[in-house]
Amino acid sequence: MVVCDNVSKGLIRDFAQTAGYTHPWIERIKADIRDSIKRRGNYRRKDMPEIVHKYFDDMHQVMRNVVQYLRKGGRFILVVGDSLIADVYVPTDLILARMGEDLGLRVEKLEKARERRSGQIRSYRLRETILTLYKEVE
Repeated sequence: MVVCDNVSKGLIRDFAQTAGYTHPWIERIKADIRDSIKRRGNYRRKDMPEIVHKYFDDMHQVMRNVVQYLRKGGRFILVVGDSLIADVYVPTDLILARMGEDLGLRVEKLEKARERRSGQIRSYRLRETILTLYKEVE
């Protein structure tokens, strides 16, 4: 299961006590979300920085398994949308592309599939991306 924002608070509280996958980019986004929530004074989920972290930890587990079983010359294709969380932009496609590279895959293509609007700020434009990762033949 890959978490989304309707995950239980208990699961996120437990996750926050672990040393899951992270990256400086993710830590910066978490800090920015935390600061934005503090500035706002109110947000639907104060644990949103950890939910974002858990999402990327879950995706790292998925991608690690895919890399293990993907044949050389095989492709892993993801369709993902970026996000705006507490006024903080989360470039999900770019983070997953970097994660794939860190796991030994090559980014073959990042293709914008469509444009969409943020649920928080309707004028804010987001994208949905088709990310194609390739396991090279050595």
